[in-house]
Amino acid sequence: MLTVIQPTHAGIELSVAFQPMLHGESIFAFRAEVTGPGGRAFESVLGALAPEKRHALDCRRAALAIRQAVAAGIVQAEALLLLPVNAASATPELLIRDLIAAAESNGLPADRLVLEISADERGNLATTTDFAERCADAGISIALSAFASGPVGLNLLAKLAPRFVTLDRSLVRNIDRSESLRLIVDGALRLAKRRGVVIVAPLTETRGELATLQRIGIAHLQGGWINIEPQRRIAPRREPRTQPVATQRDLQTHRRQVKLANDAIAALRSVLNT
Repeated sequence: MLTVIQPTHAGIELSVAFQPMLHGESIFAFRAEVTGPGGRAFESVLGALAPEKRHALDCRRAALAIRQAVAAGIVQAEALLLLPVNAASATPELLIRDLIAAAESNGLPADRLVLEISADERGNLATTTDFAERCADAGISIALSAFASGPVGLNLLAKLAPRFVTLDRSLVRNIDRSESLRLIVDGALRLAKRRGVVIVAPLTETRGELATLQRIGIAHLQGGWINIEPQRRIAPRREPRTQPVATQRDLQTHRRQVKLANDAIAALRSVLNT
């Protein structure tokens, strides 16, 4: 991840970084990440402001990311720019208008700009759908991030036509050791293909995760590195290797995980069969 600059706006220091997104060995896009002082999440900084001041800072975030991406050579690289935006903006039409103006003034073609909105289960389906439809009307592509297996993400994928969908990290972690996760991701990939959508996996941590995603058919990855944990960091087993005894809490956790996985698989099948 490449950090570019740290400008200020209304006394608030912002930093922008760019994360490469890979298809094979080629970078097809860069995802902009804007943070506040000390690496504070931008949404947290935005939420601390009075409502009437949020639009200006949100637009400043976008303009900053676009300007620095162009300065870093994204146009010459012929890569896309993924820009996270707040789908719950009180003035979505103004935000989209200002984004297009910032792209045009910096020489970034509008078809190279992809607005990323969250498919997080805490989001509002109606608000997110409305924002995505406004983007489509303006000719701007969208990407869904934090895509999990719950009803909000599935409904967004079924209703909208995003260019990309980035899986939630919870679906990728230890996928090489979980049949339930493999079934969920495989179902999401089949649904996405039917919709003409590209599935992107978040940064993997082990070769096993990467190999499993590739076997399932996912070829697009977020990030540029595979972080392999050194063997010495793996905690030693404390329980005996013969006939371990599960505690009541372990059994309850396992049953909840099985139920969640089964519910997710059933939801995916219902969408795939419609």
